[in-house]
Order: sequence, then structure tokens, then C-alpha cells
Amino acid sequence: MRRACALGLVLIALAGPARPARAETIPSGKLSMVVGVRNGLGELSDAYGLGQIFGIEAAWQPMRETQRIGFALDWGVTWVNFNPLFGYGDPDPASITGRLDLLELSAGARLRIAPTGTFGRYLTVGGGASVLRSNVPLPPQDDRSYIAPFASAGVDIHSHLLWGRVMYSVEVRYSGFSFVANDPDWLSFQLGFGWGY
Repeated sequence: MRRACALGLVLIALAGPARPARAETIPSGKLSMVVGVRNGLGELSDAYGLGQIFGIEAAWQPMRETQRIGFALDWGVTWVNFNPLFGYGDPDPASITGRLDLLELSAGARLRIAPTGTFGRYLTVGGGASVLRSNVPLPPQDDRSYIAPFASAGVDIHSHLLWGRVMYSVEVRYSGFSFVANDPDWLSFQLGFGWGY
């Protein structure tokens, strides 16, 4: 009996004082597939019309359920096709110069704001830079490679499916800022579907 009591006291001493309950964390990492549409502004819109976006995005966005404001760092690779989807159908009637393909690598930061105490719904606003490569020279510099800034706004949703690890996002992105950076201007609308880890 004495041994059992002594063992119990030792275990209690090793366990230490009870720790306060911590708020649950939502997944701080995200890997998602991105689809959407992109349109050039000004001269690019007249030349190429509407393109389809396909890509992959990864993000690190550490936040707790009870946290109202946080941040995220994200990286992405997107391919933009300004041709008929998968080669079927007629070209966009707005396109007057033919085929255009873009490959874009981007990195940025976002501010995430939870407007209510509801789990997993965040408004986002952010910016960053992208490296753009095209198969044909693009105005305003008639070059095939550009490094351009971008600004974005959107919504992130963490679903309760699969332990809260399914994530959706909607984002509008403006890139180029030709009035400052002398780069081609683009407006994009993107939908993301991914998995948190």
C-alpha cells in the first residue's frame, strides 16, 4: 500500500500542475488546386480575350479557432491558357492574335481576418510578386518575361469535413500595375480547393 501511495505521489509530481486548456488549432498548412479565369486589361484584353487558369498553391497560415486576425504566406504555380479549353471549341472571339500561354510563379503574404467568431471563415487581403513567362512577346515592353507585383482580396473557408482539413478559397487578383512597374496588367478570378495539414 505504501509503495502504491509513493508511486502515485511521484507520478503526480512528475505530471506537474494542470495546464490551462488551449484553443484548438486549425491546419496551419494548405495545399490546393486552383482554377479560374484571367483577362488582360487594355491592349491585352483586345488582343487575347479570356484565359483559363490551372494551378497549385501552397500556404502557411498559422491561426487558432479563437484568433480573429492572422497572416499567411503563400506560393503558387499557375498555367494560363488563352486558347479554347482543352483544344475544343472556337477561340475566344475577342482574341485577334492567336495562341497565348502563360506560366506564372508567385509568392506573397496575406492578412486574414475572421469577421465573426464562426469557425474557419476568413476575409483576406494581400500582395506579392510574380514571375511571368509567355510564349509570345507581350506589351508594354514587348518582352516574354516579366516580374510584376500583385494585389489580392478574397475569402478562405475551412470546412468541418474530415476534421476541418478541407479548405476552399475565392480570390480576385490584380497584377501588373503598369502605371508604376511598366508590366502587363491582368485581372484574375480564382477558386481553390485544397487540404490542410
